[in-house]
Amino acid sequence: GGFLAPFVFLSLPIDPETTANRGYSFLNFIDPGFAWMFKMSYEGRKMNRFNSNKVVSVVPATLQGFEANYAHYASSRVNRGDPAARPLFLREPKQPLPGAGGKGDGRSEGRGRGRRRQG
Repeated sequence: GGFLAPFVFLSLPIDPETTANRGYSFLNFIDPGFAWMFKMSYEGRKMNRFNSNKVVSVVPATLQGFEANYAHYASSRVNRGDPAARPLFLREPKQPLPGAGGKGDGRSEGRGRGRRRQG
């Protein structure tokens, strides 16, 4: 516990055939310190509410930063599907997406991002 919205982006990929989550998620924390605290709190823990022996593994994602995630997911196929399965952005980007009248380049803003994976 104790992680009430210190992040600005959340993606929990859903398998469209089973409608179950794929066993991992992406979080973009507002500060790298929150990513570290999240790792210290959840690394190696079992998800008790699930009938599984899998444990949480927290690793940095390849794609880093809110702006980079927004640029990637805002126009991706997953963002046009079921609204309940779409990535969740908890703020607007600082710069408009390219082609939307702005000069955003999708580069990372240096914020920490963790990946939570069961398995």
